[in-house]
Amino acid sequence: MILDLFSGVGGWLCALPPASPHLGIELDQQAAETSKAAGHNVIEADVTGLDPADFPDVTGLVASPPCTTFSIAGSGAGRMALEQVLSAVRGNTPALDKQSTRLTVEPLRWIRTIRPEWIALEQVPTVLPVWKAYAERLRGWGYSVETSVLDASAHGVPQSRRRAVLVASRLGAVRLPEPGPTTPMSSVFPYSDGRTQRSNYSGSAPDGARTAQERGRTIRGLSQPSVTVTRRSPHWQFENGTLIPFTVEECGVLQGFPPDYPWSGGANAQRLQIGNAIPPPLAQALITAATSPIGRIPRPPETRVGIELPKPLVKKLRIAAAHQGLSASALAAEIIEKAVAR
Repeated sequence: MILDLFSGVGGWLCALPPASPHLGIELDQQAAETSKAAGHNVIEADVTGLDPADFPDVTGLVASPPCTTFSIAGSGAGRMALEQVLSAVRGNTPALDKQSTRLTVEPLRWIRTIRPEWIALEQVPTVLPVWKAYAERLRGWGYSVETSVLDASAHGVPQSRRRAVLVASRLGAVRLPEPGPTTPMSSVFPYSDGRTQRSNYSGSAPDGARTAQERGRTIRGLSQPSVTVTRRSPHWQFENGTLIPFTVEECGVLQGFPPDYPWSGGANAQRLQIGNAIPPPLAQALITAATSPIGRIPRPPETRVGIELPKPLVKKLRIAAAHQGLSASALAAEIIEKAVAR
């Protein structure tokens, strides 16, 4: 089974081969409704309140954890949050201030317990140091890991969208997907009326420009990829100066979804769902990379070992595990692995 944490509207699940056994976990009701309407198997739940041990037979894990904290990574608060997360990923127990910060560490708790054959993760570029810290831990658990920042426009998405990614496998050596030609908007919008795309965000600043008005808006032609899609829709700008906002369906298409994808909720909620989703073509490229390791080897047999511990030691083990957000059995397994490795 493929497990999708923070499943959203199903961007990862759209990228799976047909009929793949899967389960998405999503807390937001409207996003979950969208994914279910698209035919995905989804439960509405808080990932942090679930026990990974209750999800057996997981062969692959994918996740795009929320990370609003890192959108301000250039500020003092953002840098502090990043330092806290890196410390947590490396096995320490710092106090993580915000729920969105803690969620970035959450996939590691699941990986640590269920040990899937392969892993694929994605988030904004400022999360790359976190994925690199993940890689250190995963290599210690026998995974081959690669991390980088990729642009979705080089992987079949008609949009400039840079994302920090991680792919890993414990069945062989992984390689990141090779970039292809840049995908223009004309690949999905066959318009020939001279329209251009106008972003809702300021463009690159010319010398001396300081305000948003001075910088102006980013303008792109159909021969180029779209600007990054967020909850703030871009506009079509026509030669006579008319501005028309992109429809929800058009924004979804720029994100790599079918035109008839069943978005749920009001227009604002739908635009937010689209902006938060991983583009399915990028997800497919990452899944293919994670599931096609070089020199693939058979899955090794597993041996279960039972160990009886004194009650005082069991209590200490449970306390230490709780501080790290793990089950006692998962922490015990890691301690045994380290002892055997010596």
